[in-house]
Amino acid sequence: MKLAEQFTKNGYVIFDIENQKNYEKIKKTIAQALGPTNSLDDFHKEKFFKFNNINNLRLNAYKELNKIKDWEKLYYSLAENALQELIGLDISIQNKLNFSIQSPNDKNSILMLHTDTLSGQTEFEVVLWVPFTESYETNSMYIYSRKNSEKIFKNLAKNEKKGMQGLFKLYEKDAKFLKLSPGQAMIFSPSLFHGNVLNKTDTTRMSINCRFKSCFSPEFEEFPTERNTGAFYRPLKISPLSEWAYQYYEGDILFK
Repeated sequence: MKLAEQFTKNGYVIFDIENQKNYEKIKKTIAQALGPTNSLDDFHKEKFFKFNNINNLRLNAYKELNKIKDWEKLYYSLAENALQELIGLDISIQNKLNFSIQSPNDKNSILMLHTDTLSGQTEFEVVLWVPFTESYETNSMYIYSRKNSEKIFKNLAKNEKKGMQGLFKLYEKDAKFLKLSPGQAMIFSPSLFHGNVLNKTDTTRMSINCRFKSCFSPEFEEFPTERNTGAFYRPLKISPLSEWAYQYYEGDILFK
Protein backbone atom coordinates (compact mmCIF):
# COMPACT_ATOMS: atom_id res chain seq x y z
CA MET A 1 0.00 0.00 0.00
CA LYS A 2 1.35 3.44 -0.93
CA LEU A 3 2.19 5.94 1.79
CA ALA A 4 -0.68 8.29 0.89
CA GLU A 5 -3.14 5.40 0.92
CA GLN A 6 -1.87 4.25 4.32
CA PHE A 7 -2.27 7.74 5.73
CA THR A 8 -5.77 8.14 4.33
CA LYS A 9 -6.79 4.81 5.86
CA ASN A 10 -5.02 5.00 9.24
CA GLY A 11 -4.19 8.66 9.86
CA TYR A 12 -0.50 7.83 10.29
CA VAL A 13 2.41 6.18 8.48
CA ILE A 14 5.70 4.69 9.74
CA PHE A 15 8.68 4.66 7.39
CA ASP A 16 12.49 4.73 7.22
CA ILE A 17 14.03 8.18 7.45
CA GLU A 18 15.28 9.59 4.17
CA ASN A 19 18.53 11.28 5.23
CA GLN A 20 20.75 9.26 7.57
CA LYS A 21 23.53 11.89 7.66
CA ASN A 22 21.24 14.62 8.96
CA TYR A 23 19.60 12.18 11.37
CA GLU A 24 23.02 11.46 12.91
CA LYS A 25 23.82 15.17 13.08
CA ILE A 26 20.66 15.85 15.07
CA LYS A 27 21.29 12.83 17.31
CA LYS A 28 24.85 14.03 18.03
CA THR A 29 23.52 17.44 19.06
CA ILE A 30 21.14 15.77 21.51
CA ALA A 31 23.88 13.60 23.04
CA GLN A 32 26.27 16.54 23.48
CA ALA A 33 23.59 18.76 25.00
CA LEU A 34 22.68 16.12 27.58
CA GLY A 35 26.06 15.35 29.03
CA PRO A 36 27.46 14.11 26.80
CA THR A 37 25.94 10.66 27.25
CA ASN A 38 27.23 7.41 25.77
CA SER A 39 23.80 5.92 25.11
CA LEU A 40 20.52 7.77 24.77
CA ASP A 41 18.61 4.55 25.58
CA ASP A 42 20.51 4.24 28.89
CA PHE A 43 20.46 7.95 29.68
CA HIS A 44 18.73 7.28 33.00
CA LYS A 45 21.76 5.21 34.11
CA GLU A 46 24.22 8.12 33.81
CA LYS A 47 25.78 9.29 37.10
CA PHE A 48 24.51 12.84 36.59
CA PHE A 49 20.91 11.71 35.97
CA LYS A 50 18.30 12.88 38.48
CA PHE A 51 14.54 12.95 38.06
CA ASN A 52 14.30 16.50 39.36
CA ASN A 53 16.74 17.70 36.70
CA ILE A 54 15.21 16.05 33.63
CA ASN A 55 13.33 19.15 32.53
CA ASN A 56 16.43 21.35 32.75
CA LEU A 57 18.36 18.86 30.63
CA ARG A 58 15.49 18.64 28.17
CA LEU A 59 15.30 22.43 27.87
CA ASN A 60 19.04 22.65 27.26
CA ALA A 61 18.80 20.06 24.47
CA TYR A 62 15.75 21.89 23.09
CA LYS A 63 17.70 25.15 22.90
CA GLU A 64 20.73 23.51 21.25
CA LEU A 65 18.55 21.77 18.67
CA ASN A 66 16.85 25.00 17.71
CA LYS A 67 20.22 26.76 17.41
CA ILE A 68 21.40 24.36 14.67
CA LYS A 69 21.95 26.32 11.48
CA ASP A 70 19.11 25.58 9.05
CA TRP A 71 17.56 23.08 11.46
CA GLU A 72 14.32 23.38 9.46
CA LYS A 73 15.96 21.98 6.33
CA LEU A 74 17.76 19.26 8.30
CA TYR A 75 14.60 18.03 9.98
CA TYR A 76 12.55 18.32 6.80
CA SER A 77 15.15 16.23 4.94
CA LEU A 78 14.37 13.26 7.20
CA ALA A 79 10.97 12.93 5.50
CA GLU A 80 11.03 15.27 2.51
CA ASN A 81 9.47 12.89 -0.02
CA ALA A 82 6.89 11.61 2.44
CA LEU A 83 5.81 15.13 3.42
CA GLN A 84 5.58 16.25 -0.19
CA GLU A 85 3.43 13.24 -1.01
CA LEU A 86 1.03 14.04 1.82
CA ILE A 87 1.05 17.85 1.78
CA GLY A 88 2.40 19.05 -1.56
CA LEU A 89 5.24 21.37 -2.53
CA ASP A 90 4.09 24.47 -0.62
CA ILE A 91 4.99 23.58 2.96
CA SER A 92 5.08 25.53 6.21
CA ILE A 93 6.91 24.33 9.31
CA GLN A 94 6.39 24.95 13.00
CA ASN A 95 8.69 27.65 14.35
CA LYS A 96 10.42 25.36 16.88
CA LEU A 97 11.39 21.71 17.25
CA ASN A 98 9.91 19.96 20.28
CA PHE A 99 12.10 17.54 22.21
CA SER A 100 10.88 14.81 24.59
CA ILE A 101 12.58 12.58 27.16
CA GLN A 102 10.60 9.63 28.49
CA SER A 103 12.73 7.90 31.16
CA PRO A 104 11.64 4.85 33.17
CA ASN A 105 9.29 5.72 36.06
CA ASP A 106 9.31 9.46 35.33
CA LYS A 107 5.85 10.57 36.44
CA ASN A 108 6.43 14.16 35.30
CA SER A 109 6.78 13.27 31.60
CA ILE A 110 3.33 11.75 31.12
CA LEU A 111 1.34 13.36 28.31
CA MET A 112 -2.34 12.71 28.90
CA LEU A 113 -4.79 11.57 26.23
CA HIS A 114 -5.50 14.43 23.83
CA THR A 115 -5.85 15.64 20.28
CA ASP A 116 -4.13 18.82 19.11
CA THR A 117 -7.28 20.03 17.38
CA LEU A 118 -9.08 20.23 20.73
CA SER A 119 -6.45 22.77 21.87
CA GLY A 120 -6.67 25.01 18.84
CA GLN A 121 -4.39 23.39 16.26
CA THR A 122 -5.52 23.17 12.66
CA GLU A 123 -6.88 19.91 11.28
CA PHE A 124 -4.76 20.50 8.18
CA GLU A 125 -1.40 19.81 9.85
CA VAL A 126 0.64 16.65 10.36
CA VAL A 127 3.29 15.85 12.95
CA LEU A 128 6.66 14.36 12.01
CA TRP A 129 7.67 12.28 15.06
CA VAL A 130 11.26 11.01 15.07
CA PRO A 131 12.59 8.82 17.91
CA PHE A 132 16.36 8.54 18.45
CA THR A 133 16.07 5.46 20.67
CA GLU A 134 14.12 2.22 20.61
CA SER A 135 10.45 3.10 21.06
CA TYR A 136 8.19 0.30 22.22
CA GLU A 137 5.51 -0.57 24.75
CA THR A 138 5.12 2.03 27.51
CA ASN A 139 8.22 4.08 26.66
CA SER A 140 6.64 4.93 23.31
CA MET A 141 3.58 7.01 22.51
CA TYR A 142 0.17 5.47 21.97
CA ILE A 143 -2.31 6.39 19.28
CA TYR A 144 -5.94 5.56 18.55
CA SER A 145 -7.21 4.43 15.19
CA ARG A 146 -9.40 6.71 13.14
CA LYS A 147 -12.44 4.63 14.05
CA ASN A 148 -11.71 4.65 17.79
CA SER A 149 -10.83 8.35 17.77
CA GLU A 150 -14.20 9.09 16.21
CA LYS A 151 -15.87 6.97 18.91
CA ILE A 152 -14.11 8.91 21.67
CA PHE A 153 -15.05 12.24 20.06
CA LYS A 154 -18.71 11.26 19.90
CA ASN A 155 -18.70 10.34 23.60
CA LEU A 156 -16.77 13.36 24.89
CA ALA A 157 -19.81 15.24 26.17
CA LYS A 158 -21.30 12.39 28.18
CA ASN A 159 -17.88 11.53 29.67
CA GLU A 160 -16.90 15.12 30.44
CA LYS A 161 -16.91 14.59 34.21
CA LYS A 162 -14.43 11.72 33.94
CA GLY A 163 -11.66 14.01 32.72
CA MET A 164 -9.00 12.91 30.25
CA GLN A 165 -7.52 10.41 32.71
CA GLY A 166 -10.89 8.78 33.20
CA LEU A 167 -11.51 8.88 29.47
CA PHE A 168 -8.23 7.07 28.83
CA LYS A 169 -9.10 4.36 31.35
CA LEU A 170 -12.44 3.93 29.61
CA TYR A 171 -10.79 3.36 26.22
CA GLU A 172 -7.38 2.09 27.33
CA LYS A 173 -7.80 -1.28 25.63
CA ASP A 174 -8.04 0.44 22.23
CA ALA A 175 -4.76 2.37 22.60
CA LYS A 176 -2.00 1.18 20.26
CA PHE A 177 1.55 1.60 21.53
CA LEU A 178 3.82 2.26 18.58
CA LYS A 179 7.01 0.34 17.89
CA LEU A 180 9.77 2.23 16.07
CA SER A 181 13.51 1.67 15.91
CA PRO A 182 16.16 4.38 15.55
CA GLY A 183 16.18 5.33 11.89
CA GLN A 184 12.39 5.15 11.58
CA ALA A 185 9.90 8.00 11.74
CA MET A 186 6.17 8.53 11.85
CA ILE A 187 3.92 11.14 10.29
CA PHE A 188 0.51 11.32 11.92
CA SER A 189 -2.58 13.46 12.08
CA PRO A 190 -2.78 15.02 15.57
CA SER A 191 -6.56 14.95 15.24
CA LEU A 192 -6.23 11.31 16.30
CA PHE A 193 -6.26 10.80 20.06
CA HIS A 194 -2.77 10.08 21.36
CA GLY A 195 -0.49 10.47 24.40
CA ASN A 196 1.85 8.47 26.61
CA VAL A 197 1.84 6.73 29.98
CA LEU A 198 4.35 5.99 32.72
CA ASN A 199 7.39 4.34 31.16
CA LYS A 200 7.64 0.89 32.75
CA THR A 201 10.36 -0.38 30.42
CA ASP A 202 14.07 -0.30 31.27
CA THR A 203 15.03 2.12 28.48
CA THR A 204 14.68 5.85 27.92
CA ARG A 205 12.88 7.16 24.85
CA MET A 206 14.02 10.40 23.25
CA SER A 207 12.18 11.92 20.32
CA ILE A 208 11.60 15.11 18.37
CA ASN A 209 8.32 16.26 16.93
CA CYS A 210 7.47 19.16 14.67
CA ARG A 211 4.36 20.14 12.72
CA PHE A 212 3.99 20.75 8.99
CA LYS A 213 1.10 22.00 6.88
CA SER A 214 0.36 23.44 3.47
CA CYS A 215 1.15 27.14 3.15
CA PHE A 216 -2.39 27.57 1.83
CA SER A 217 -4.38 25.47 4.28
CA PRO A 218 -7.11 27.15 6.38
CA GLU A 219 -6.10 28.63 9.72
CA PHE A 220 -8.10 29.25 12.89
CA GLU A 221 -9.66 32.71 13.05
CA GLU A 222 -10.21 32.18 16.79
CA PHE A 223 -6.43 32.10 17.31
CA PRO A 224 -5.22 34.79 14.88
CA THR A 225 -1.84 35.31 16.55
CA GLU A 226 -1.24 32.06 18.44
CA ARG A 227 -1.49 29.20 15.96
CA ASN A 228 -1.22 30.86 12.57
CA THR A 229 1.53 31.58 10.07
CA GLY A 230 4.01 34.06 11.46
CA ALA A 231 3.48 33.23 15.12
CA PHE A 232 3.43 29.43 14.98
CA TYR A 233 4.35 28.40 11.42
CA ARG A 234 6.58 29.83 8.73
CA PRO A 235 6.94 28.92 5.04
CA LEU A 236 9.66 26.33 4.45
CA LYS A 237 9.36 25.32 0.80
CA ILE A 238 7.52 27.12 -1.99
CA SER A 239 6.73 25.68 -5.40
CA PRO A 240 8.00 27.53 -8.51
CA LEU A 241 4.41 28.47 -9.40
CA SER A 242 3.73 29.93 -5.96
CA GLU A 243 7.00 31.85 -6.04
CA TRP A 244 6.03 33.29 -9.41
CA ALA A 245 2.57 34.19 -8.12
CA TYR A 246 3.97 35.87 -4.99
CA GLN A 247 6.31 37.97 -7.13
CA TYR A 248 3.41 39.00 -9.33
CA TYR A 249 1.29 39.85 -6.30
CA GLU A 250 4.10 41.95 -4.79
CA GLY A 251 4.55 43.90 -8.02
CA ASP A 252 7.98 42.52 -8.89
CA ILE A 253 7.00 41.53 -12.41
CA LEU A 254 7.07 44.29 -15.02
CA PHE A 255 3.82 43.44 -16.73
CA LYS A 256 1.72 43.76 -13.62
